[in-house]
Amino acid sequence: MKKNDIDEEQVFFEMVELGSDILFSIPYQKLHSYTKHGKTSTFTHVVMVSFLSLLRAERKNKKIDKKSLVRGALLHDFYLYDWHDPSHPKLHGFRHARIAFKKAKEYYEINDIEAQIIKRHMFPLTPLMPLKKEALIVCLQDKKCSLKETRKAHPYEKYESLLDKLKIMIEEKLKQK
Repeated sequence: MKKNDIDEEQVFFEMVELGSDILFSIPYQKLHSYTKHGKTSTFTHVVMVSFLSLLRAERKNKKIDKKSLVRGALLHDFYLYDWHDPSHPKLHGFRHARIAFKKAKEYYEINDIEAQIIKRHMFPLTPLMPLKKEALIVCLQDKKCSLKETRKAHPYEKYESLLDKLKIMIEEKLKQK
């Protein structure tokens, strides 16, 4: 399949479906209140890493476990604190992957691929290299997204409408709970 043959909106909503148990959960909504890089919320960061990882895998026609890729990407920064606040753990870049993994296990069932994605997404800053294809894809997309978020005021302008639709879906789903 050619790059231009991929329907990005379809891939976005496939990502939403595959990660729905996480995306529509109450604990996950806390990520809206934390800033990741620049003005990007942690919620937007992890959603975009997840979406762009799945999109990359689709474009490269990779044989992967899509559900694990999406869930691991959604949870890779699930540490639930503002890392800019000096009262929180020092050396955030080195420690947050372990903290995110512990928090993720506290709220969700995590398989081995998802665990590796979460624990190893900070390579090469941390020495654990991603070995699974899914973990490598997320690690690389996380770096790309982080760079984009620190350099651009509106890094995901192209995908604003999809992010807005997701936020509406979440609000509607949470009203039902």
